[in-house]
Amino acid sequence: MKSFLKNLMSRRSISERPMKVVFVASHPTNEGVRRRFPGVASGLLALACCLALTFAASAQQPTSEIIPSGNVWPYTTIVHLYTTWPDGQVFMDSGTMIDRFHVLTVAHAVYDHRHGGWAAQIDVYAGQSGANKPFEVAYATFFRAFPNYMDEDDTSETGCHSVGNGDIGLVTLDRPLGDETGWLSYFFNNDDKFFEGRTFATTGYPGGEAFGGQMVHQTGPLIGAMGGAPSFGTLQWSLDSMTSIPGQSGSCLIDPESGLIYGVLDLGDDQYGYGERITEDVFNTLNQWLDEDAA
Repeated sequence: MKSFLKNLMSRRSISERPMKVVFVASHPTNEGVRRRFPGVASGLLALACCLALTFAASAQQPTSEIIPSGNVWPYTTIVHLYTTWPDGQVFMDSGTMIDRFHVLTVAHAVYDHRHGGWAAQIDVYAGQSGANKPFEVAYATFFRAFPNYMDEDDTSETGCHSVGNGDIGLVTLDRPLGDETGWLSYFFNNDDKFFEGRTFATTGYPGGEAFGGQMVHQTGPLIGAMGGAPSFGTLQWSLDSMTSIPGQSGSCLIDPESGLIYGVLDLGDDQYGYGERITEDVFNTLNQWLDEDAA
């Protein structure tokens, strides 16, 4: 059964073009793909013109804490991604350091067939908040994404995609930025009840004039876990508790009690936000990808 949701694509262009909304559908498969930078073609998921979206359309705004400087852990682990696509467009997303030289984010921050496929370049600023950039820029050297997401993106002329379709990406950096910033750990929980009503936190870079590229921290209860394509899953929350707007895409969903990452924010509509859940299969694939780089 297809779930038609408005996909904010949770990212924004540097030129702050008007946001657009797209509708999402469904698809399956697992296994990870790796591309070396600079690679063959590169790109990201574009914003389709189905319905105009403004920042105010994100329902009632939850309480947001602006982090003026990300030079204190754990905010040092939050990164701002500037992605340049083969067609020359530049978009901004969020991500989190998960070891010495890897960033966890969304797949649509590294791959979009409508802009050329794989990203041409990604600049990574850890701890950025507005003009404050406490760490020297790092650059992506590898990109990874799940084939399930890529297959759906390749067949979509509008940039539409479904919740729980594997929209998770991994960025390998050109230097061990994590030695300076520290990093967060990720994990999985197979019990759906674990997520029901549980308070989660997310920190990233929502777009719009209200935030202006500043790092923003939010906490709020999840509604719970939803299904997805085989091997994948979804976490859902009300926009009254946490936002899900362009620029936030790639922000990790963190359990404050344990400090562990259990998902990655990637979609939203006018009522709910959605994140890709780190399932056991996703957890194992991420570990495999990290091991490949360490070899």
